[in-house]
Amino acid sequence: LAFIADRKDTTDIAVVGIDGDDWPRRISRGDGVTIDPQWSPDGTKIAYVEFDQEGYPWHHTRIVIADLASGGIATIVDWEGVSTLAPRWSPDGARLVFTSDRSGWANLWTVDLAGGDARQLVEDSWEHAEPTWAPDGRSLVYTRNVDGNIHLMRVGADGGAPEVLSAGPGVHVGPTFSPDGQQVLFSHQSPISPSNIYTIP
Repeated sequence: LAFIADRKDTTDIAVVGIDGDDWPRRISRGDGVTIDPQWSPDGTKIAYVEFDQEGYPWHHTRIVIADLASGGIATIVDWEGVSTLAPRWSPDGARLVFTSDRSGWANLWTVDLAGGDARQLVEDSWEHAEPTWAPDGRSLVYTRNVDGNIHLMRVGADGGAPEVLSAGPGVHVGPTFSPDGQQVLFSHQSPISPSNIYTIP
């Protein structure tokens, strides 16, 4: 189990066995703030977001990967004055997708962990959040904020023209694929409709 441990003015990522028999093990090694730990599909690494104690997550953040076996820590994305958030592993563990405002808008970006520079996956003048991989790794769904209405979108793993899955007034949040990848589960609410759970085939 990975969790965030507060220590005075700093936070750390730590892991502990689910049986509770062992002491928690500190994973991060900075003196700043760490958030959003995400296990790799094979359970050997954790990706997380880190920012300086005096900073804010919308000003400058880094995406870091910790290797649990070796104890090594690698900074994957660190752009000065840029917010990078929501790192999510591809199902094969070869890539991360994340949101970044490097272009001026919080859009989807991706990076190949075997090497190479991060690249923008979707170029848009609206902000994105909640990137979620399909189980087969061939596409992602995400949310798109259009004048306060949060739409549900899909894009191929290598980019291309995004597809609108659900739009209109209101807020679509929490997209989650079914295990077979055939349906997307999400929550929607609007000024005239209470929050409900929906699926899209």
